[in-house]
Amino acid sequence: MNKLIEHLLKRELNYIIDENKEKLILSDEVYKKDTKDENELENKYLALDLSKQQRMIINDYIGKSFIICSIR
Repeated sequence: MNKLIEHLLKRELNYIIDENKEKLILSDEVYKKDTKDENELENKYLALDLSKQQRMIINDYIGKSFIICSIR
Protein backbone atom coordinates (compact mmCIF):
# COMPACT_ATOMS: atom_id res chain seq x y z
CA MET A 1 0.00 0.00 0.00
CA ASN A 2 2.85 2.38 0.85
CA LYS A 3 4.43 1.78 -2.56
CA LEU A 4 1.16 2.65 -4.25
CA ILE A 5 0.88 5.88 -2.25
CA GLU A 6 4.51 6.75 -3.03
CA HIS A 7 3.92 6.08 -6.71
CA LEU A 8 0.80 8.26 -6.81
CA LEU A 9 2.50 11.09 -4.93
CA LYS A 10 5.52 10.95 -7.20
CA ARG A 11 3.33 10.95 -10.32
CA GLU A 12 1.33 13.93 -9.04
CA LEU A 13 4.50 15.81 -8.12
CA ASN A 14 5.93 15.20 -11.60
CA TYR A 15 2.68 16.47 -13.12
CA ILE A 16 2.85 19.66 -11.03
CA ILE A 17 6.49 20.23 -11.98
CA ASP A 18 5.76 19.72 -15.68
CA GLU A 19 2.75 22.03 -15.52
CA ASN A 20 4.75 24.80 -13.83
CA LYS A 21 7.65 24.35 -16.25
CA GLU A 22 5.25 24.69 -19.18
CA LYS A 23 3.78 27.90 -17.73
CA LEU A 24 7.28 29.32 -17.21
CA ILE A 25 8.33 28.48 -20.77
CA LEU A 26 5.21 30.03 -22.25
CA SER A 27 5.76 33.25 -20.29
CA ASP A 28 9.43 33.57 -21.32
CA GLU A 29 9.64 36.28 -23.99
CA VAL A 30 13.10 35.25 -25.23
CA TYR A 31 11.92 31.65 -25.65
CA LYS A 32 8.83 32.81 -27.53
CA LYS A 33 10.90 34.99 -29.88
CA ASP A 34 13.42 32.21 -30.51
CA THR A 35 10.61 29.77 -31.27
CA LYS A 36 9.02 32.24 -33.68
CA ASP A 37 12.38 32.84 -35.39
CA GLU A 38 12.99 29.11 -35.62
CA ASN A 39 9.61 28.55 -37.25
CA GLU A 40 10.22 31.33 -39.77
CA LEU A 41 13.63 29.93 -40.70
CA GLU A 42 12.22 26.44 -41.06
CA ASN A 43 9.49 27.72 -43.38
CA LYS A 44 12.08 29.56 -45.49
CA TYR A 45 14.20 26.41 -45.66
CA LEU A 46 11.23 24.28 -46.69
CA ALA A 47 10.33 26.83 -49.39
CA LEU A 48 13.77 26.56 -51.04
CA ASP A 49 13.83 24.84 -54.42
CA LEU A 50 16.10 21.93 -53.47
CA SER A 51 16.31 18.42 -54.77
CA LYS A 52 15.75 15.52 -52.40
CA GLN A 53 19.48 14.78 -52.39
CA GLN A 54 20.40 18.42 -51.63
CA ARG A 55 17.92 18.50 -48.76
CA MET A 56 19.31 15.22 -47.37
CA ILE A 57 22.87 16.60 -47.43
CA ILE A 58 21.81 19.77 -45.63
CA ASN A 59 19.77 17.82 -43.06
CA ASP A 60 22.73 15.50 -42.39
CA TYR A 61 25.01 18.49 -41.93
CA ILE A 62 22.58 20.16 -39.55
CA GLY A 63 22.17 16.93 -37.58
CA LYS A 64 25.92 16.42 -37.25
CA SER A 65 26.43 20.06 -36.23
CA PHE A 66 23.74 19.68 -33.59
CA ILE A 67 25.41 16.56 -32.17
CA ILE A 68 28.81 18.25 -32.05
CA CYS A 69 27.37 21.31 -30.28
CA SER A 70 25.54 19.07 -27.80
CA ILE A 71 28.75 17.26 -26.89
CA ARG A 72 30.70 20.44 -26.18
